[in-house]
Amino acid sequence: MWKTLFPYYACVMAFATSLHSTSSMPSEPILLATENTAELPSKRENNRRTSSVNGASTEIGNALLLIKPIAPFTGKIIKNKVRLRSQATMDSAIVRTLSKDDMLIVVGEAEDFFAVLPPKDLKAYVFRTFILDQVVEGSHVNVRLEPAIDATVIAQLNSGDRVEGTVSPQNSKWMEITPPDATRFFVAKEFVEKIGDRHMLTTLERRRQEVINLLSASHQIEQQEMAKSFNEINIDGVVASYNKVIKDYAEFPVQVAKAKDFTTQLQEAYRQKKIAYLESTAQQSDAQKQQLNSQILAQQERLNELEKKLQKEIQEKSIEDLAASQMPKSDESAPAAAHTPTPPPKALPIADKMQNWHPLEIGYYENWKALNGDLSMLEFYQQEQLHGVKLSGIVEAYNRPVKNRPGDFILVAKGSNLPIAFLYSTQVNLQEKLGQEVTILAAPRANNNFAFPAYHVLSIE
Repeated sequence: MWKTLFPYYACVMAFATSLHSTSSMPSEPILLATENTAELPSKRENNRRTSSVNGASTEIGNALLLIKPIAPFTGKIIKNKVRLRSQATMDSAIVRTLSKDDMLIVVGEAEDFFAVLPPKDLKAYVFRTFILDQVVEGSHVNVRLEPAIDATVIAQLNSGDRVEGTVSPQNSKWMEITPPDATRFFVAKEFVEKIGDRHMLTTLERRRQEVINLLSASHQIEQQEMAKSFNEINIDGVVASYNKVIKDYAEFPVQVAKAKDFTTQLQEAYRQKKIAYLESTAQQSDAQKQQLNSQILAQQERLNELEKKLQKEIQEKSIEDLAASQMPKSDESAPAAAHTPTPPPKALPIADKMQNWHPLEIGYYENWKALNGDLSMLEFYQQEQLHGVKLSGIVEAYNRPVKNRPGDFILVAKGSNLPIAFLYSTQVNLQEKLGQEVTILAAPRANNNFAFPAYHVLSIE
């Protein structure tokens, strides 16, 4: 009878053992084997994946058991290309490569390694099939470094654990999440320097963000200023901001180096702008000088023409007056052969002397009006009084019959009798001041290449 029942008993025990093994198998490897939940993997593939996940779970568990808790502190990486690993061994998976001055929170140690919290910017990935309404459905669900079934396992989740994340932009079958709180990574102790308690990292991160924002804002203002014309640029505030980064944020050498580079570039760009501006201003100044010289030459030529015309008119008038004075007059009471001697020509009245200079003054006024707009002659003389020249001396007559003389009077220095200037006026009766010491306000006039300057007298003090 025992021999008869033994085959049946063996089959029942084998079936029961099979049920027990299947019920204890983690759910993730079955679904991850093909990366397609609509297809079921073969039994052989299931067994291989189950063994792999169980191994990963054991490895993670053993690593956590090896960690000796210590008082958390902020550690700074002191070398470049330092490897952050998934386990406290030199042959474990590399999570990322750290750079000098990177900072981490150290929470434990395992032989030659420090156990650290995951960097804040690090992301982890879970297969979406195991997540329903942000809750994990399944046991020993692997959390991986990349959205791929062969990526390094860094933690595991269990049924009921809540997760928050988004669909991975790299692979829509995976969810991107923050690594679980229990996740630990490892870095060799020799590359870590303690710089403060665990709160130091938060303080430094806040200051790092401050200096990044300050640097970015300063650079933006610099670009706005340098887009202006040179005479509107003000770089003092920008330079002060860069100096603040260099002076107050020395613990961030990358940002300090950028601030120094920005300062150098700004100063060079400002220097180039200044050179271009000065060259442009010099060119404009030369052009203005040339234009002004042309206007002065044109005005001088016109004055010379007016003076020649005036002298010609004066000469013609003098000849006519002389001819008229010498013409014999008829006298019925006098014998035909008798002639009355012709008296010498009289000097022009004072008013006539002043009047003779009016055409020349009108010429000066017309040239001034052409440059200053349609203003009156009174405004012309008001402007000349503002820029008038003061001279002192004794007034004497200048009666020499020379051509193009620049005045009817000369001003002689008191005590030396040396001429100072030629004078004429349409405003002041200089004849009344002959022999007197006076102080005059006068406007410069053309001296027609005579030895002394010429002036039009505007007033006498």
